[in-house]
Amino acid sequence: MKNRIFLFLLVSLVAVGCTDTQKRFKVSVIQLTSQPISIPYDKLCKIGNDSIYDQMEGFYRLIVFTDSLSCASCALKHLVDWEPFLDSLKTTDSRIVPTFIFDPPRESRHTFERQVKSEVNIPVYIDTCHSFIKQNPHIPDLRPLQVFLINDRDSVVLVGNPLTNEKIKMMLFDILKSK
Repeated sequence: MKNRIFLFLLVSLVAVGCTDTQKRFKVSVIQLTSQPISIPYDKLCKIGNDSIYDQMEGFYRLIVFTDSLSCASCALKHLVDWEPFLDSLKTTDSRIVPTFIFDPPRESRHTFERQVKSEVNIPVYIDTCHSFIKQNPHIPDLRPLQVFLINDRDSVVLVGNPLTNEKIKMMLFDILKSK
C-alpha cells in the first residue's frame, strides 16, 4: 500500500511540469506529506447546512483549504462546483468525507459567513484563529497543494484538485476503489 501511495504522489509531481516550479512543488509535496494532518474541529466554526457528510465516518477525508492569503470569496464562488463531484462520490461505496476549511481575512469574515449561509449547501468550517495552519505549518502556501486526501491515519495520500485535474480525479477514484 505504501508503494501505491508513493506512486500516486510521484505521478502528481510529474503532472505539474518540468521547470523550476516543479522543484518547488516537489519540495512542497514532500513537506506536506512529511507529517500527519491535524484538524482542530473544536477551534473551527462550522457554517452551512448539516448534510449526509456530518454523519459519515470516513476512511478518507478530502481537505480543501483556503488560507487568508487567497481570495476567500473567489474560492466560495467555486464551492458550488464541488457539489456535483461530491454527489458522484456519494453514489460510490466510498467512505470519503469532504472538509472545506476557510481562513478568510478578518475584514471580510462576516460577509463571507453570510455568503456561505445563503449560497452553499455544503458544510464549511471557518478558521477564525488560524488554528488549522498553526497545527499544520507543513501545509504549503501554494494554492494547488491546498487540496489533498488524507487517510484514517491522517496521512496525505493524494495531492491536487480533482475538479481541475483529470489525472488527480482518476487517481482519487483508484484510491477509493482499492480500499
